[in-house]
Amino acid sequence: ADLLHPKVPAQDTSNAAAVAAAAVSGAGASSGGGMVVDDMTYFRGDHMDYLPHHFKNSFANVWEVPSSSLERSTDLPMFWHIPKSGGTTVADILTHCLNLVSASKIGATEGHGTDQEGILQVNTYADKGKYVNVDTSTLPGIQRAKQLGLASSGMADVVVTHRLQEASMDLFDPAHKGRIFCMFRHPVRRAISM
Repeated sequence: ADLLHPKVPAQDTSNAAAVAAAAVSGAGASSGGGMVVDDMTYFRGDHMDYLPHHFKNSFANVWEVPSSSLERSTDLPMFWHIPKSGGTTVADILTHCLNLVSASKIGATEGHGTDQEGILQVNTYADKGKYVNVDTSTLPGIQRAKQLGLASSGMADVVVTHRLQEASMDLFDPAHKGRIFCMFRHPVRRAISM
């Protein structure tokens, strides 16, 4: 076992039998897809990914290149902000150095998170950053972003959130997937800084 693909013992014999049968038959490997063994196990090729199945429908595989480099991808980059891991600095670089339009908690400040018009808008703030008027740091904010069609709108260049589970279930869909990137910090140093 390695860090990316740990060998986890099967919890029951029916699951073990399904995994073994899939491994012997090569299920999933030939179709480029995979097979769902249970709600938390996605079998692909010679290993299993232990992630909720809805992640596959909401997030794109970062190793797969979008179909055309000439057209803008429908995938939306999502920075998974892990607290105390340099995420605030990365979010500032995305917005202020790379001049990307961000969908983050800042977009809901100054009264923009409850705009009564019910439409997405890009607002420029005093710090010269451009933000979509949604709050992706709270569950109600992510649900509002979904209702307003954030992922399909093309208004945001990047989504910044620490709510990976909620974003996978409520923000993205199979036609408009997120492409996750993040910063990790050594867990001991991160714990000390909290």
